[in-house]
Amino acid sequence: IPSILHLFLRFITCLLEQDAVVKIEVLHKPFACFQKSKYGDILLVHFEGFLESNGTMFHSR
Repeated sequence: IPSILHLFLRFITCLLEQDAVVKIEVLHKPFACFQKSKYGDILLVHFEGFLESNGTMFHSR
């Protein structure tokens, strides 16, 4: 899970070109993770966000 979170944070950082506040909320974190990502893996990440300008929700689907 830490690798997925790191990838997600890097993606968000690339999207933001100005100083902004990003709130990240973890909705589910498994107690034990037996299958961890490694370099070269392809990951599917879903996220939702809200535009600061008007509050419109967007997502990665």
